This record gives sequence, structure tokens and C-alpha cells, in this order.
Amino acid sequence: MAKLSVHDAVTKDLASIWDFIDEKSGSSEIADHVIQTIQSTFLELVNNPYLGHAYKTGILELEGLQRFLVRKYKFRYHIFFIREVEHIRVLYVYHHARNIRDRISEDFRE
Repeated sequence: MAKLSVHDAVTKDLASIWDFIDEKSGSSEIADHVIQTIQSTFLELVNNPYLGHAYKTGILELEGLQRFLVRKYKFRYHIFFIREVEHIRVLYVYHHARNIRDRISEDFRE
């Protein structure tokens, strides 16, 4: 079975998501539940590494980037990951309405 590797930026992504949901819903319990669902989806990807769809960026370092949509809530989030031989490497967690291409471009700007 593959192992899970989560990029440091994902911790910031999850904190931002938690803050947003807590503010919009007024409930830290709802925010906690959404974060737990996203994190359990990471494990689902480890157990089923061929879930997800190719996401082309044109950036060599992100060759093989995959996207998987967490659909359980009205706050829909995409998990962006790379499937490697020994592990699943989660790079981003992003709300479906936000522009991930801008974020990726900023991260890989030369």
C-alpha cells in the first residue's frame, strides 16, 4: 500500500479552509467536520490511488498531477496530488470556486 505525504502548504490550506467555514457557518464543529472529511479523503486516495483525474499545468515538476473532488458538502474542495511509486503526495487543497492555476503559477514562478 502507498504512503501519504502532505506538502507543508496543505497545512496552511486546511487552516484557511477551517477559518472560512467557521466564519461563514458560525460553527467550529462544522469546520472541524469538513477538515476531518478532507483528511479522511487523503487516506481514501492512499487506498485507491487511481481515483482522481489528470490535471494538466504545463509545469514539468507537476507532471502527473491529479485532481479529486470532495463532494460531501456545499463547500466543495479539490485535492491536488501526485501519485508516485511508493506514496501519494498531496500538494494543494482548494475550493472549487478559487483559481488554482494562479496559485500554481505563483508557486512555480521562476
